Amino acid sequence: MNVTIVPFTEDHLGPAAVLLAARHQNDRVSAPALSPRYLEPDATLKVVRKVLAEEGMEGVAALRDDNVVGFLLGAPAFSTPSDAFAGLMRPRSVEIPYAGHAVAASDAQGVYRALYAALAAQWVARGLTAHYITFPLARDAAETWSDLGFGRQVELGVRDTHAPDSVRAPDLTMSVRRAIPDDAEPIQELMTDLFRSFADPAIFLPFLPETGAGRNALVPELLADPGTATWLAFKDGHLAAMHILMEPTSPHWFVSPLQTPERSVYLFLACTTPHIRSSGIGAALLARTMAWARDAGYERCAAHYMTASRAADFWRGQGFQPVSHWLFRVIDDRVTWANGRN
Repeated sequence: MNVTIVPFTEDHLGPAAVLLAARHQNDRVSAPALSPRYLEPDATLKVVRKVLAEEGMEGVAALRDDNVVGFLLGAPAFSTPSDAFAGLMRPRSVEIPYAGHAVAASDAQGVYRALYAALAAQWVARGLTAHYITFPLARDAAETWSDLGFGRQVELGVRDTHAPDSVRAPDLTMSVRRAIPDDAEPIQELMTDLFRSFADPAIFLPFLPETGAGRNALVPELLADPGTATWLAFKDGHLAAMHILMEPTSPHWFVSPLQTPERSVYLFLACTTPHIRSSGIGAALLARTMAWARDAGYERCAAHYMTASRAADFWRGQGFQPVSHWLFRVIDDRVTWANGRN
């Protein structure tokens, strides 16, 4: 492999868009539900330009004979301790977005390794030792990042809103309705149960007490958002489960357009009260919310779930097929001083 790594500039936007469009075409082989809208560089150019404009975004490009054969973009992620999702990422992190990378098909593994080595060296020197990347489903791509020390943490799955016969929900006696502002407190309690479960084996993500303030602020925002639909299921008069579905019009929407199929709704949060889990009520509520999504004109639903959680088996069993993964790597911060050169 003979490439030169240089800082990413606006001059590299056009070639990067070509590479990203080619990658997206390959991504659709493994995940054909992905949008065909981004098979042309004119469409991916807008996406890459938007990624580059994000706060703190920086990157590198790989050149071979003055031709761009790869690029990698990432930005620091400094969440406050009170942020609702602070427990999902380590402090002083860096995140490489789904549309923030692509390489030419030839020698992809070597080019990615060179790109990451150059950019990660800058991050580690600044004490940014937790690295996250969202990557497509392709097996060869996953092996590339596995060799670089990354492991899977979260999967994005997609299913049709028309439930296959094999995943029909059981017929349970329950009532279902849309949430109203007065439901904020029980929703917060159920959301807290969900976040607390992330600390259980084998996920082992911290449940930070300080995040309560963020969750308490988030729930009213979601209830007031016309692009978000919160559905509640009640059993014997008590709140038993909820689904918070997000439409692309929501200001809270964050999933890359390359990563989601056309006419998709996003299942932002799904919770079931601990004592009633595995009873079938989650599947029953999903059948109801998918009917709502279908009636609203959405053909598919996307959802993230922890790969180390039992819930991953549930969502896959409900017809969700993986399209991408959120990978992470934590670097031993002693290397910032124990590097053999100090």
